[in-house]
Formats: sequence, C-alpha cells, structure tokens
Amino acid sequence: RRPTVSRPQANFVSPSGGGEVSDEGRYPPLPPMSIDGGSQADFDRYWAANARPRRLDAGWVERVAHPQVNLERYWFNEQTHELTWHWPQVGAEASSSRSDCGSQRRARLQADFEELTGTGPEWDMSVDELKAALADGKEGELGLSYPELARRAVAEYERFEPRVLSWHDFQHITFWFFGGLRKPDRAGDRYSYFAPGASSQSLFAPRPFFDAAAVLILERLGAMHPIQLTYFVWTFVRAQVVLPEYLDTVGDHMCTSGVVPLMDRCALATMVWNYGKLSVRHDRLFEAVAEELARPNRVRS
Repeated sequence: RRPTVSRPQANFVSPSGGGEVSDEGRYPPLPPMSIDGGSQADFDRYWAANARPRRLDAGWVERVAHPQVNLERYWFNEQTHELTWHWPQVGAEASSSRSDCGSQRRARLQADFEELTGTGPEWDMSVDELKAALADGKEGELGLSYPELARRAVAEYERFEPRVLSWHDFQHITFWFFGGLRKPDRAGDRYSYFAPGASSQSLFAPRPFFDAAAVLILERLGAMHPIQLTYFVWTFVRAQVVLPEYLDTVGDHMCTSGVVPLMDRCALATMVWNYGKLSVRHDRLFEAVAEELARPNRVRS
C-alpha cells in the first residue's frame, strides 16, 4: 500500500523575510536554512534519534528528517503507513526508547535485529585486506566464502554512520569494490571508473557474493539505514547484477516503512537512479521520492 502523503503545494515566502509558510498548513513553517548541511551535533542527534525512535499510541513512531532539512520531526504510522509533519492526534505516549549518543547507538531503524557477527578469515581480515584478496582472486587460497563475505559486508553497512553523503564516503568500507586497486575494462574517459561504454564488472566481487548479499539484506530489511541501503544497491547496479525481485522488495520496504525523509538528497536521487539504470520500474517508490523532493524545505535545501 502506498503511504498517504499530502502532495506539496506552492510555498509563500514573505518579501519582508518575516517567515515562510506552506499553503493550507500542509507543512510546518520553514525553519531557518542550515548553513552547513548539518553539524557534528546535528548528525549525532540524527543517528541517535532514528536508531531508537519515540513510539506513540495507535502505531505512531516519531522520526527526525535528515540534517540537510533541519532535523525536522515527522511521524509515521506503522499500521496505516500514513506520514505526517504535524503531531498526530493520539493519546499518551505508549513507550519511549530514545537514547543519548553513546556506545549503544546504532544506525539501525529497528531494535529487533541482532548485530551481525562472525568468525573466520572473512571477519579477521581488514577491509583493505579483503579488498586486495578479492581483487586478486584469492578467495579459494585464503578460504573465503561468498556467504560469509556477504555477511561481513552487510554488517559493515549496517553499523556505518556516513557523514560525507555520497559514494565517496562508502568506498572506504566497500571491500567488494576494487577501485584504486584494479583498472577497469573501459573505453573513453581515463578519469572515471564508470565511463560510458565501459564494463565495470571487473571492479566488483563475483555474482555469488551479490546473490548471498541480496538474500541477507531482504531477511534484515529495517536493520540497514536507507542511505546505506541505497549505496549497497548501487554496487549491484555497477556490478551489473540484476535481481528484479530483490529490487521490488527493497522498493516496497522504502515505501511502507516511512524512511524516505531520512535520506539526504544524494541518496534520494541515487536510489531512483539505481532502478532507472537497470530498467526496473517501481512506481510507488518513484512517486514517494518525487513527493519528498518537492516538499518545500527539501526544495530549498
């Protein structure tokens, strides 16, 4: 079921600078614009608040939008999939699981997933060591299995809290991507690993790794933050691994979990690009992202 989100209307900006108001009260008045896209304190609050969100009566949960859009509070109903930017008319708070920034903070959106751990060379080796081993095709020699490598990969992304909000922040933990270690089979632009007409498959782990990762990600949807999920899906795209059922389920999750406002603008655009690049349609996801991108505070950011 598609989330029920009001479509944004034209926004009025006071010529005197006295305030900015959304038509018909669909959205709260625009707060002052962030001058830096989020400070360290903003990001600390963002990760902590969404790792253990406040839960209210009648299925409502309170979350905090991305620092790029001022850490705006919003509320999502896990039963009806309704999303609102105004306090829902509910009774007393059912429970509160907010936590301060600290050792128990995780990037997860749901607390009912155990942290992924493991043993063996897949866990003993560093990210750089795994990257070099996979790039050189030494999986068999080192006793590395693709299911366990996938488990380590998902664990890395689940606990990662990015700050530089683009692929550049993720490539340092993505051991199944070999950029910098191996030149791609490409034609054209010598400055890009992904130039038009190039084949980027040689820059990534083999297909069995992605098959195992897809199964694990679907089993744990909700454990990985949507920004991290976006860039994990991106590696499928660049490795030219097309799994339509996997993409359908990921898209459904994005639409029915109320997580789209948590994303920064790079991730929002990249997730849609992922589907377009592989020629996989997911109309509900495209509409949900379009609505968020057209929200007044998002447009201004």
